[in-house]
Amino acid sequence: MFEDIFKDSSEKEIMNQILGVIQSIGTFTAVGILMVLGIKYMVGSTEQRASYKRSFLPYVIGSVLIFGAVNITAVIYDGVNEATTAHESGYEEIYCTGTYEGHNCHTLVGNKMNGQITYYPDRVIVESGHVKCKTCGHYLS
Repeated sequence: MFEDIFKDSSEKEIMNQILGVIQSIGTFTAVGILMVLGIKYMVGSTEQRASYKRSFLPYVIGSVLIFGAVNITAVIYDGVNEATTAHESGYEEIYCTGTYEGHNCHTLVGNKMNGQITYYPDRVIVESGHVKCKTCGHYLS
């Protein structure tokens, strides 16, 4: 059964599939329970409504815990996945190495990906084919 899923998939794809399934199951379960409680609340007697009203608090707490746990896990996984992908793809941030008012400038001026440099236009000035930092005036190329 699982041989087809794992045959040609990388670990990242497998983790994405697992998280997707868990999120879907959690969402459908929470929505289904909410629908059942809502219908019972609408058609129930006054005493039953009070009983259902008391059962909403554990439902809300459980839903928050389920959604929170799954979504926090997904956010952490996505952050780690992005960092790994950026590192594996040769992504590198470029900082100015000049000085400004007696301190190191260290302004983020661009990035380098697969050997290609992209400067951020709001942080650099291009003069006569040379690029310089707007903050300290240090020539970058």
